[in-house]
Amino acid sequence: MRRISEKPIRYVINTHSHWDHSWGNEEFPQSTIIGHTNCRQEMLDTEITVRWRDKVVAAGDPWSVEAKSVEVTPPDLTFDRTLYLDFGGRAVDLHWFGRAHTSGDIFIHLPEDRILFTGDVAQDGGIPFMGDGYMLDWPETDARLLDLDVERFVGGHGPVGERSALFEARDFIVSIVSGTERAII
Repeated sequence: MRRISEKPIRYVINTHSHWDHSWGNEEFPQSTIIGHTNCRQEMLDTEITVRWRDKVVAAGDPWSVEAKSVEVTPPDLTFDRTLYLDFGGRAVDLHWFGRAHTSGDIFIHLPEDRILFTGDVAQDGGIPFMGDGYMLDWPETDARLLDLDVERFVGGHGPVGERSALFEARDFIVSIVSGTERAII
């Protein structure tokens, strides 16, 4: 960030509670951390935090050592459905459309730029982590996501995607859920 601006970072937005999207919050003590109410609850849940910490540390990746000592810092400003922000005339709309990848996934929409940040709910060609997702709710959340006027999106992992990749991501989840339902019956 310092290569872009020396201005203070006043806000940090968590798209969801997973460690790789929120465990850096402690580095912004002067900032307002924004997230969904469920994101905050998941980060305050000691059982969930310990499970993620144990998993990250056991992986032995370069960030595993840091994960041992991170202070999990949940959002201090939360919302339930939509939060509209204005930063010097630039609209930033935060939406919760339902459970999907987690119970607190939010989408950051820049309506004037027609850009959407999707966290880990939608990726361009990637396969999202589904281990603690809400698979039966995910297709409906994706459907509501597609109602937004966007040209491009930025997933939590992978390349920037075009609008068409949002439909492909939705279709992938729908096929996983419907295929699994058929296999169970």
